[in-house]
Amino acid sequence: MSNKRGLSEVAPNVASLGSAQASAKKQRKKPVTAKSLGLTKDEFDSIKPAPIRKELKGFAKKLGQQVDDDW
Repeated sequence: MSNKRGLSEVAPNVASLGSAQASAKKQRKKPVTAKSLGLTKDEFDSIKPAPIRKELKGFAKKLGQQVDDDW
């Protein structure tokens, strides 16, 4: 290994790979909508993570307080 970093001569040059990858466009994510999932608006609203996460966080805080109160 004559390379200072201990890389073999066969290893690809990272700089040359970066330019090839930069030219390839990244595909955009498709928006997740009620229609795309085949759900009604009410069904879609019931599975949104933000309200569920908020409710679970409240349960966790309440449980933590109960444990602290009655150790």
